[in-house]
Amino acid sequence: MTMLRVSREKLLAIPELLNIITSYLSRDDLRTLIRVNRALNAYWVPHLYVKLFFRSYQRTRSYPKVNIYGQHVRSLNLVATSWDNVVHLLKFTTNLQSLFLRYTILNTSHLQEIVRLTPHLRVLHATLAQSSMEPLNCRMTPLASLKRLEDLSWEAATEVRIDDVLFILKSCSQLKSLALSLVTLIEEFKDTNASARRLIKVDDNKHVELEFRSPMSNRHLPVEGTTLLNAIAKACPQLKQLSVKNFPPSSDAAFEQVMKASEQIQIVSVKNTEFGDIALTQLARLSLPMFTSPHSLVDLNVEGCFNVTSRGARMVLENCASLRSLNLLGTRAGTIDLFKGSKPWSCVKALERLRLEIQPVDFQPRPRGTVQRLPPVRLYTAEEQQMIKDRICSFKALMGLELKGDAMTFEMLEAPVSFAPEMRRVLLHCDQSQGQR
Repeated sequence: MTMLRVSREKLLAIPELLNIITSYLSRDDLRTLIRVNRALNAYWVPHLYVKLFFRSYQRTRSYPKVNIYGQHVRSLNLVATSWDNVVHLLKFTTNLQSLFLRYTILNTSHLQEIVRLTPHLRVLHATLAQSSMEPLNCRMTPLASLKRLEDLSWEAATEVRIDDVLFILKSCSQLKSLALSLVTLIEEFKDTNASARRLIKVDDNKHVELEFRSPMSNRHLPVEGTTLLNAIAKACPQLKQLSVKNFPPSSDAAFEQVMKASEQIQIVSVKNTEFGDIALTQLARLSLPMFTSPHSLVDLNVEGCFNVTSRGARMVLENCASLRSLNLLGTRAGTIDLFKGSKPWSCVKALERLRLEIQPVDFQPRPRGTVQRLPPVRLYTAEEQQMIKDRICSFKALMGLELKGDAMTFEMLEAPVSFAPEMRRVLLHCDQSQGQR
């Protein structure tokens, strides 16, 4: 066998090959390589500076090579670092693509400086240390100048203007992920009337009531969930993932508008919201054959959405052929109506994870936060149980399965693993009060 020998000079002359080799090396491996000789040292030392992490960084002579190899830094992670020290590092990392700032105090001028020093930034995650309810202290609008920004995460116990968020969504055309944590979204209203207003009310008895309201040049009100969803529907036509947590009160119709505008959406996670059959039906229609878009729904989590019923869930199962994960816990989508019908479920070859509650026909969900038990229910007949079993066993690609509910019985799945060869995790919860074990 002839062995191919490549000289060191030829190896170092092929940067593409070296980049592939470097991708498989740990930092310890790189530290070992740079001690071999000067040639390897000269090439691989810059790779040690591709990702930097500092906690409470201060300008000292401890890191003099940051000034030399700063152009090679692609990711910078700073924790509890003052702004003076942050800007000191940013001045030497002109090719920075990812910036992580945790427990840092920022204001609007600081964001403007970040944009100026790191114009190629693709990822920005900021966890602010301040707790101020005044949105003017740190407005997000300067970030709209980062035209290459793909991932933005903003965590701060502050108020954020909805107009600022929408401006970023419209300006950053390459933005793929936007996460807002702990913030309070607000709308700002301006009152152009400089004088006090007097309201006069006259009732049927001719009683006059005078009410004086003092002028307010700026008024901040929390954004309602419906208002926010309508804004998202208008500003994000290319939306691929919708994930909401602790969402303010909204409506099923508002979620429908987002689904209607997002023909490329792939992931929907709307736990414990007003998301229901109206939005679910619109979402299922996006996957019908009449649409030529290559994107389709792959992950749906509607846990705790009381407005979701068997009718809406059946629409998804029949039309979303690429669906790989489905969570219907805490909904009204587990009755026998879900399993009836002769139309096949299009996702039987794709679904890998299923979480479902088998519930009686007259099922009514318990109010949130309560553990009260409902009166005993009538279990399904043997024929109905076989229908449920046949539908569930049609998912040949399942890797994870969780079944529970008031009408769940072990007879529905006597051998829960046999029908899915790739099954790795099965959770079956049966109600002991119904005589099950």
